[in-house]
Amino acid sequence: MNDAILLQALTTARDRDAFAQLVQRYLGLVYSAAYRQLGPSGAVEDVTQAVFLLLWQRPHTVRPPSALPGWLVNAARLASLAARRAEARR
Repeated sequence: MNDAILLQALTTARDRDAFAQLVQRYLGLVYSAAYRQLGPSGAVEDVTQAVFLLLWQRPHTVRPPSALPGWLVNAARLASLAARRAEARR
């Protein structure tokens, strides 16, 4: 299935299988985007998880569905910046 169909299933029916396919398909992309921002730290896994949680909570914000890879990379960038700021505060 293509991304548009999977996103539609996720948006309308909260289809866990569709979500699992998207995670499997884009896990490496999101992880590498977070790694480029944070380097080798434990926060990379946390950021990756946060990005996919955001996708689960707000799949309707990905417009058009073909923009999913860019949306995920941008979300990883923003989550990485937030993780860096949180680490600096500690």
